[in-house]
Amino acid sequence: MRGVGLLLISVVLQLGADAPKPNRVETELARFQGTWQQLSGVVNGVALPSEVVQETHVRFRGNQKSVRAGVSSPFAGLTVVLNPGESPKQIDVKADEDGAAKGSVSRGIYQFDEDTLTICNGAIDDKRPTEFTSKPGSGRNLQVFRRLHFGDGPEPGKGTPLEVPGVVSIAAPGEEFVWTSVRSGVTDGVETRTYACSKEGSTAAIVLTMVRHSADTEAAKVATLKGHFNGLLLSLRKFGFTEIRGPQPSLEPPIPARTLYSASMTGPDGQTTYLGAATVFGKCTYSLQVFAPTEKEAKRLVQVVETLKENR
Repeated sequence: MRGVGLLLISVVLQLGADAPKPNRVETELARFQGTWQQLSGVVNGVALPSEVVQETHVRFRGNQKSVRAGVSSPFAGLTVVLNPGESPKQIDVKADEDGAAKGSVSRGIYQFDEDTLTICNGAIDDKRPTEFTSKPGSGRNLQVFRRLHFGDGPEPGKGTPLEVPGVVSIAAPGEEFVWTSVRSGVTDGVETRTYACSKEGSTAAIVLTMVRHSADTEAAKVATLKGHFNGLLLSLRKFGFTEIRGPQPSLEPPIPARTLYSASMTGPDGQTTYLGAATVFGKCTYSLQVFAPTEKEAKRLVQVVETLKENR
């Protein structure tokens, strides 16, 4: 079912296939997302005690890096800037919180090996390392982390909402659900943004597409709603889904600000998948799709659309 979930996201993205793909920084940043447990650490040539290493976790949400040393300690906030075009790949970490270190930058390098992340940072405001070593007197901090998957770590976390400053916000539908940006672009002068919401260990997926264009007339709303529904059906069939069952939403004016509809279908793997969808009209036009393994979960998750708020 996990493979089908990824395929379903591809189906929705196909509706905006003409939009540009994410740039390299966005793609690389997506690899960081989630919570990581430290496996080892060497600071200025000295290995950290095992009890310190075991209780240290980092969490990435967007370009925000949070560090927690100890189960009862809060996460301290940092901002990361990536440059994956260099070799080794580069990462800068900037302190955000008030205090003597606020605004300081630690320049570093990083590398991935599947679910293992290695970061080597120089001392605050010092030059960037060129190799993954921490020798006495170097001031470098060499850390190795393992990605925590849902259910195997001490940090359950809470859902991460989507906040697009000055545009729109929407809540996460539950713990561990995280919204991330998938892509954005401009087609025929109209900006389109796509976001996905998921969590580790779940086969459910939510996709929100925002078009910076308002449907100002009833005729425009009817055409948009019909286009969302028919376009989704065409994409599902293109990707091998059959036995798609579900009524078309009412096209009788007046069209409400939020229209919900649902369907069920048989996936390429022979399993039944349930769809919950919504079209929302406002300053922008929004299309939200939920794909879930049960009808109950699809109905629950699609209710997150009620938390969608435009920031005017």
